[in-house]
Amino acid sequence: GLPTSKQTPKNIERLHDYVENLRSRFLKNSPHAVTILNNYQHGHISNSIGAALELISTPFVYVIQHDLYFVKPVNHTGLIYAMQKYPEELQIVRFGKDKQRKDRVKRFDYCRDRMGYSITISKKLYFAPAGVWSDNNHLTTKAYYTRLLKNLGKAGRAPEFIMQRLAEKEYHNVSQCYYRFQFLYNWQNGPFLGHSNGRETKNITQLQKTNATTTIKKQ
Repeated sequence: GLPTSKQTPKNIERLHDYVENLRSRFLKNSPHAVTILNNYQHGHISNSIGAALELISTPFVYVIQHDLYFVKPVNHTGLIYAMQKYPEELQIVRFGKDKQRKDRVKRFDYCRDRMGYSITISKKLYFAPAGVWSDNNHLTTKAYYTRLLKNLGKAGRAPEFIMQRLAEKEYHNVSQCYYRFQFLYNWQNGPFLGHSNGRETKNITQLQKTNATTTIKKQ
């Protein structure tokens, strides 16, 4: 959905066309089952995730931003194995946009003392605590997000804003640390994500004009 300030006839038509184009593309070209969800009210990321959770039954869930793409292969099978082996610690694992350092948990002594170590499965599969909660591409469980969204309620805001504020509150046990923080996947081997800057994305007409201009200059 669109925020109230942007609910103009032109924007509503553009949004409708965008969703219909997505649906048409995946129905015709995708070998996998893809469901396009319509949210008629603007509810931000948290409510969009909640709508998707109602349709899935798998224990693990990837949350992927539309403008963040993977730039390196990910060992998905190994990642699931690690999360099953360490279900309390690896409740949510995200992928970094830069090469991360091991000592990412700062300012929170209680959690740093208990989380300030790497979980190592092999030389090519290891994890370290992240400094703050982020909604950049990550893998978690349906149970984790069900709990998170229940705590957030109908916030209508990005969950990372609320989770980062929550991380500054008092801790009473280590399980709160694993819930409020994330682990980074192969933190020494980043970045794993690239960012396609949506504000600089050109539509087809703009690209055609750019190509035409380029062709003329080459002549």
